[in-house]
Amino acid sequence: MAQDYTVTECLMARGSERYHAWIPTERAVVGEPVRLIDDFLGAPLDAAGFSIGWTVHTVWPGPRLAAYAKERSRDYTRTRKASDV
Repeated sequence: MAQDYTVTECLMARGSERYHAWIPTERAVVGEPVRLIDDFLGAPLDAAGFSIGWTVHTVWPGPRLAAYAKERSRDYTRTRKASDV
């Protein structure tokens, strides 16, 4: 997939669990179900290997180009050392 599409910052929910991610803008609709590729909580997967049961809970304004979001996605690894006391 090319990096020239837009993504939107969202909070997904599954029961009491929450997951924050940038997802393709056309999928960023509050209340809509989403399938996540990463299943870090050991929850059920569908036949294609996606984590199931997530819905979009919150959508923040301001879609970004996917390349920008990917570039900024690991910023916390560089700023954490400066903020730890």
